[in-house]
Amino acid sequence: MKIILPIKEHSTRLNNKNFRPFHDGLSLSEIKIRQLLDFSDKEDIIVVGDGDRSKALAETYKTGAYLCDKNHNHDFASAINYWFTEATDCFPGEDIMTTFVTSPLFDYYNEILKAWDDDHECSDSIFSASPFKHFVTDKKGIPLNFQYGYYHKTSDKLPEWFVMDWSCILTTAKVAKEAKYVIGKTPKVFSQPGPSINIDTKEDFELAQWYYQNKQ
Repeated sequence: MKIILPIKEHSTRLNNKNFRPFHDGLSLSEIKIRQLLDFSDKEDIIVVGDGDRSKALAETYKTGAYLCDKNHNHDFASAINYWFTEATDCFPGEDIMTTFVTSPLFDYYNEILKAWDDDHECSDSIFSASPFKHFVTDKKGIPLNFQYGYYHKTSDKLPEWFVMDWSCILTTAKVAKEAKYVIGKTPKVFSQPGPSINIDTKEDFELAQWYYQNKQ
């Protein structure tokens, strides 16, 4: 299995997000690489970056590395998707995991791999998500998963919904090539057993720090 780890150099919402100290002097990028090294061999981890710092991290931890084409730097997401779909030719027949440094609380790699192996014949991909049971309305106050009045449900009877947290995704090179995406046509949801925070803002960063410190 190959593991794709995108590391973006710059963030518009939180400057230097992936490289600033997060816990015990380590950045989000270093923490995620260390989590993966506890799970996988270093030669199977491929850091995909858009600058010299991500390349330097890969050299420090002796993982694989790929530097995105400079023409894609204005849109790192499209660069990653382009690289991912094209690079599947490099390891045909392999399972591919994509995981992200912005999800430091996700360290359930053995668990999601087991769930993937257990249901491989019925699903072509699996992604982590957080269970969600809350009363949801649109901006006009129209209920989406319950009703007002006599038919109002208690929270335990709400439908089982999930919030995709972009912590971890598993598929095969063949499926990724056909779909031109990291998720196939028949995905399975892996319910993340712990709290999930995908870090975008300063507030996300600080809240994740608090959770991570207490988890340690």
